[in-house]
Amino acid sequence: MKIKKILARKILDSAGSWTVECLLETDGGITRASVPTGISAGSEEKKQFQPK
Repeated sequence: MKIKKILARKILDSAGSWTVECLLETDGGITRASVPTGISAGSEEKKQFQPK
């Protein structure tokens, strides 16, 4: 499956925290996903970077 387009944008999640939503277009169709933000910060958790 070939990727045609990837778009990302900053959105507010249901808790009012900023997160990322991505739109992926392939030969097979279009899908959208958002990344929920959590309060845990274990060693395997993502790191949050703030733009300057």
